[in-house]
Amino acid sequence: KKIRSARKTLAKQGKFTAPFAPYGYKKDPDNKHHLLIDENTAPIVKRMFQLTTEGKTPTEIADIFTAEKILIPRAYVAKTYGIYLTGYDTRYPYDWMGNSVASILRSKLYIGTLVNHKRTSKSFKNKKIIQIPEDEWIEVENTHEAIIDRETWDIVQKMVAVKKRPNKNGVSQIFAGLVRCPDCGRALSYNIGTYKDFEGSFVCNYAMNKGKKYCTWHYITYKALYQTVLADIQSHTALLKKDRAKFEEALQSHMSSQNKKQLTLLKKEQSKLQMRLEELGTITKKLYEDNALSRLSDDEYGRLSAQFFGERKEAEERLSVIAEELKKEERNLENVARFTKIIGKYLDIKELNKTVLNELIDKIEVHEAEKIDGKRVQKVDIYYRFVGNLN
Repeated sequence: KKIRSARKTLAKQGKFTAPFAPYGYKKDPDNKHHLLIDENTAPIVKRMFQLTTEGKTPTEIADIFTAEKILIPRAYVAKTYGIYLTGYDTRYPYDWMGNSVASILRSKLYIGTLVNHKRTSKSFKNKKIIQIPEDEWIEVENTHEAIIDRETWDIVQKMVAVKKRPNKNGVSQIFAGLVRCPDCGRALSYNIGTYKDFEGSFVCNYAMNKGKKYCTWHYITYKALYQTVLADIQSHTALLKKDRAKFEEALQSHMSSQNKKQLTLLKKEQSKLQMRLEELGTITKKLYEDNALSRLSDDEYGRLSAQFFGERKEAEERLSVIAEELKKEERNLENVARFTKIIGKYLDIKELNKTVLNELIDKIEVHEAEKIDGKRVQKVDIYYRFVGNLN
């Protein structure tokens, strides 16, 4: 019990407690609870993430590393430290597995965050290991130098969460995991075309499985979706190329819940309330002194104290609301800068691929088509990362 308590304390302090450093890191020789980047394996971890952003699956990455004869983590430990970990078969030092790659890709360790207290034994007598619920895990950020930046890690999480299912021709479509139905919220299923020049289409998965009673088809061809998304991205890159300042200003205006005039008023109100709190502090102190010196009766002191306490509480609550509003605007500015940086990489974009889509887009909602003036019209909402739907 004492040992478990000590481990939990170390976990809360962000101390590394495992006997061996995870792949990509090594133990600090001056502090066994601290991790340093391993110059030999960190580049392999970086490459793993890069290949994922390029559309490779964990299994495909494992096949690449196996072909290139890159030592698996257990083989690297054996070669470097002369320690043979349980489960390591010395006959297969280069045989990478997709689940090993996926485990590394999902780990927050590589963005500098230690996650501990994930499992424990039942008791001192019963050594059976049990899993601890995720909401009870102990996470401590910035405990060691990150190998992967948070932005890349977030993109990769979205990509590894989607199972890449090749169609019958062996091709995986680039919109996997992104296209959704705005009515029922479910994914749109991709159906490969049966004709030579037809690349396939998307329909609502719920409608397809349950029927039109539950949802409508939301049918759209792969080609139409591709052209719509590409055109939308190109429209934004054209504005960015023409005038970056105006582009960022338009984005900020789109995202802001408050206009500039309102923000100015909020800041003035914040300053006024802060000054009033200082005054109330002085007044409260004076009331206490007057009461102590019998210049103010106990009844009058109690009445005035309650009055000023109420005013102080209201001021503090209002300041909290204002601070949250101002923080929101600061986050909006940061998100505008992030999105501008990412989309700025694709100023001359001519075609789409999996990397582009996952870097730029959170989700795509395809609405049911309508007939307007005899023409088929279909709304497609594109939700970009950091800034949402811009149309």
